[in-house]
This record gives sequence, structure tokens and C-alpha cells, in this order.
Amino acid sequence: MHEAPTTTWHGWSSSVEQTMAIGRTIAQHARCDDLVAVSGELGTGKTVFVRGMAQGLGVDEQAVCSPTFVIVHEYEPASDSQGRPMLMHIDAYRLTSLADLESIGWDTPMPEMRRNAVVVIEWADRLEDRLGDDRLGVRLDHTGEHDRRLTVTAHGSWVDRFADLRAALDTTASSSLKPTECPTCGKPAPPDSGTFPFCSERCKTIDLGRWADGRYVISRPIERSDLDEGE
Repeated sequence: MHEAPTTTWHGWSSSVEQTMAIGRTIAQHARCDDLVAVSGELGTGKTVFVRGMAQGLGVDEQAVCSPTFVIVHEYEPASDSQGRPMLMHIDAYRLTSLADLESIGWDTPMPEMRRNAVVVIEWADRLEDRLGDDRLGVRLDHTGEHDRRLTVTAHGSWVDRFADLRAALDTTASSSLKPTECPTCGKPAPPDSGTFPFCSERCKTIDLGRWADGRYVISRPIERSDLDEGE
């Protein structure tokens, strides 16, 4: 089978608001029959991203929750959202086969549920080979306690409009991700750098060295009450 061309964008988020902003931007470029396949480990913000998409489609994002136990949720846009498509939200965590997909109305080549809707699937990597070549892939990965790396990949009909989407995502990222100070030298450390929160590999290595040679120490002796807190 001919492999569909792909185009990729990489971005970063350090807050719920930033993840939602990226979802909102993608939704503003989505149209009827589109599929957005979202993947990532537990706690990376997949449902938060979907809430952002809901905002962009004119859906009340507060109503959006993980559909793990019901598999599918349908959300209608507000009456004043100028004909935006409805949002179909699927959680594929418990789906493992084509029969499971067919049980919720997913047939091929164009599932009926995609018509007049934007379909967003969480845990889409579990069904990767059954989703077809016409989709936008979104992957969220942990890079820190609050930091996430987002990878957006266009397939099929998304490729032709990806240049506009990528420009919009760059604008969203640049307006929300502000450089912070490197904890080693105080210089700006852009969140999209590979060494964040440090400005360089050198500063990252220096910080690790401080832990190794004992220059970072606990401010007081450990007491029994400290250990009891974790029980």
C-alpha cells in the first residue's frame, strides 16, 4: 500500500492552559469528517487537550470528561457557533480489535460517525493500523512534572492544510511559552530547548555536578516525623 505523506510539528506545554490553547488552535483548523488521533501515557493531558478542542469547536469544555467507561461521548456546539461540527470523543483504552470498533459504529472506509463531526480518539495508538491514513496524530509526552512535549503529525487530507496549521501552532506556542531563567547561570532558557530548564548542556552538567560533590545539602537533619509523612 502507498504510504501517505506526513508532516510534523513539535511544541511544548508547561500548563493546562497551554495544552488547551494548542487543542483550541487545532480545532479551529478542523472540519467535518476529520479525525484527530491522540496518544500518550497516563497523565500527559490527553483529555485536557480535548477540552481545548471543544473550546475551538464552540462546545462547553466543562462538559468534556474522559469517556473511558462509556467509550463514546457526543457534544453539540453552542447554537451561536456558526455551523461548527459536533465533537465525537472516543476513548480507545478498552478497544483492542476491529470488532470492538465496529461495536461502536466504526466501519470502513469512512465511519458513519465521522460524517458531520470531528472525531477525537484518546489512546489512538492502540488502534493505529485500523484508523486509516486520513488523520491528524497528536502525541503528548512527559518531559517533567508539569512539562509536556507535543508532536503533531498530518496524514492524508490534513497535509494540504498543514502549513497554515503549523503557522498557527507556532503563533500559539510563541505567545504562551515564555523563556525562564536557567537555574545555573540565570540566562534565558527557552522551553523548546532540549536542555530546559537549563540554557545549555554545560549548565545542566554543572547542576548535576553540584549534587554529586555535595554542594547541594539538606538544610536540616532528617527527623522521624519526615519519614512518617510518607506512610
